[in-house]
Amino acid sequence: LRAVMCEVYRSYAYLLQSESLIDADKKYMESIIMGTANEVALQRSLVNLTHYLKVHHGKSVLLLIDEYDAPIQSAWENDCYNSVIEFMRGFLSMALKSNSALDFAVMTGVVRIAKESIFSALNNFEVSTIVDGRYADVMGFTHDEVLEMSKSLGKADKFKEVCDWYDGYNFSGIDIYNPWSV
Repeated sequence: LRAVMCEVYRSYAYLLQSESLIDADKKYMESIIMGTANEVALQRSLVNLTHYLKVHHGKSVLLLIDEYDAPIQSAWENDCYNSVIEFMRGFLSMALKSNSALDFAVMTGVVRIAKESIFSALNNFEVSTIVDGRYADVMGFTHDEVLEMSKSLGKADKFKEVCDWYDGYNFSGIDIYNPWSV
């Protein structure tokens, strides 16, 4: 997670030049980028970044967290589950609960982590699975979107081939194609 947050912070390194942030905020950012931040500072890294972005841009942040469950699954496999669960509980709760810089957040994961109640402190939390179908058409490209892309790229003749090769997934009756594959 330290490496991931280092990479995330590097993508926002322009904030180090921001006149909206104070020097202490920039020093903190540098500690994350350099990988020298302690565990407490690292646990605050996501919530702090949302605040820095809001201060700099003057707009609330939309936060997308992909594969939130990956570090937890890895911890289970590597006998450090309890410490990682404690860390993630604070990491996610700080970023998602009572965060005045946050407008909206979406988290994706494969494993539903219910037993450890890492989300029990969160308000307005909605769980959606591919089975319930509410968001099935936003999990990738729909059949019609792939057809439209193939036409706009002048490759309409390749559409059937794309469908044959990548076949996609079916979520609640909707055919969805992986954007990376397409």
